[in-house]
Amino acid sequence: MTVVEAYVGRNKIHPPDDSSQLHSLVSTLLSEGIAQNTNGNVFEPDGGEVEISGSPTEKAILSWAVKLGMKFNAIRSESMILHVFPFNSEKKRGGVALKGSDSKVHIHWKGAAEIVLDSCTEYLDSNGCLQDINQDEVGSINHLINLRISYYEQ
Repeated sequence: MTVVEAYVGRNKIHPPDDSSQLHSLVSTLLSEGIAQNTNGNVFEPDGGEVEISGSPTEKAILSWAVKLGMKFNAIRSESMILHVFPFNSEKKRGGVALKGSDSKVHIHWKGAAEIVLDSCTEYLDSNGCLQDINQDEVGSINHLINLRISYYEQ
């Protein structure tokens, strides 16, 4: 399993592992969320090939983040986990609350895209700027999610 498509700030990143298309803030938060909100692991031996463990989905996402430049161990040591929201099959999401070295608190969710989207009030655009999200945009993004689901279920 691999990441074959990525959308960030309503823009498709093509190819999906091209970090030059990401604003540094977006890249930082994306890496933080992936590194801290996983049961998987990344082992980076000196001079050796990176080894990734976890479920097939976690391995695909962690591999994608490593290609984007994520430094798994460094990120995990730079923030403190305040609370883990275990994945709940009824709510179809799980998450983690973190306190960073700058004392800011971030909450990163993962799960069914349409469920996570429904809890969003803002998003970072591809320039790293915080944008309000309105119902028209939620509808547009949900439409894109459903198109991608339909495409990959074929």
